[in-house]
Amino acid sequence: MAAIQRAYEDDFNIIEQHLRDYYVYKTGLKNLKQHYDRMFPKITTAFRLSEGSPGSLMFHSDTEDYAIDRAELSKSLEREILLYENVISSIENALKTLDDLEMQFVEYRYFKGWTIEQMTPKLQYSRRGIYSIRDRVKSKLIINLRNLIIY
Repeated sequence: MAAIQRAYEDDFNIIEQHLRDYYVYKTGLKNLKQHYDRMFPKITTAFRLSEGSPGSLMFHSDTEDYAIDRAELSKSLEREILLYENVISSIENALKTLDDLEMQFVEYRYFKGWTIEQMTPKLQYSRRGIYSIRDRVKSKLIINLRNLIIY
């Protein structure tokens, strides 16, 4: 039983770190998308006839060459973008299942990094009450954010 509880706590520690990094993920996603757009600018393809080819016409496109050179890099960048989108989307979906008080707890504890002591006057609950709210949040998020533990 102790091993199961320890695994549960370890899983929730991972979830807590994702919650703390929520805004970092959002900024990172924005930066990755900007980088991707710079790597693959929206260029109109222009073909030109290459002279000197015996008996056939050859077309050459600088845009196509550029895209081929960047294809390998784009795959890893696309994977990172998908990962960040998955984390952000998962957190946003999970937060929708929380009531207002639980959402305030998440905002203060994880997004702002407040301690339990800092939250007690703001939420107008005792320390024990705050821990009760935390336990409800924990129960919901361990189910709703399971996918962030498995990958």
